[in-house]
Amino acid sequence: MNVFKKEDSQALKGIAILLMVFHHCFRSTELFEKYTISFFPFSEGVVVNLALMSKICVALFAFISGYGLFLSYDKRKTTASRWAVSRYIKTFSGFWFIYVLLAAANIVVGRGGHVLWPVC
Repeated sequence: MNVFKKEDSQALKGIAILLMVFHHCFRSTELFEKYTISFFPFSEGVVVNLALMSKICVALFAFISGYGLFLSYDKRKTTASRWAVSRYIKTFSGFWFIYVLLAAANIVVGRGGHVLWPVC
């Protein structure tokens, strides 16, 4: 029995993203001191402390993503290496498509045909 449905994990990932934005915007008074912001009913110090605690977003996002990957592996009923190869292809297929497209555009535009190979 799965505790989280796909919609639940997507909602938690959304919350983690909101926490990340909050963390990056308010973790230090230097980030917002030139703006007029009202934190009512909280003090500026409380908001900064909450923003610092919002760094938990990374762990939350990683945990939910790992949980989803585990369920994906568990559902497939295949070997670990075969599943890992299929995940690798699925993950990097978008990257390689864009990379080849931009490399072709680079050659057409006339940058000398020098294409830098990515470090993987």
